[in-house]
Amino acid sequence: MTTLSELVEAASNGLARGFAKAEASLDEVYADRNLLAIAYATEVERGDDYGTGGYYYHDDEEYPVVWAQTIHDQQSWHVHPEFEDLLVDSPLEESEPTGGYDGHSRDEKRQRLVRQVAAGGANRL
Repeated sequence: MTTLSELVEAASNGLARGFAKAEASLDEVYADRNLLAIAYATEVERGDDYGTGGYYYHDDEEYPVVWAQTIHDQQSWHVHPEFEDLLVDSPLEESEPTGGYDGHSRDEKRQRLVRQVAAGGANRL
């Protein structure tokens, strides 16, 4: 089973390579993004009671939806099916967020993440 630190290290190494070369393939960029989404949801799930994370399949879609629900808001990402084994081996449960998807747009999700970074983390907003 892959540990969270191994997952974050792999994603960080991939992003660093992508930025350094500026010729990373779109597949490499999306693989890094998928790993970061899973790592983020896992970190929220493992956190100090400030949120939950998980994954589910929406309407029999092929791509799992990874989500994180902090005490303030929700984010979610579709990830490539090649990451299903990692999801199954992760501490994330296959479940939908309590109350379901909150309807956030991609722009709203990005704004929420920026606020979390500026505040020092999901539990400090």
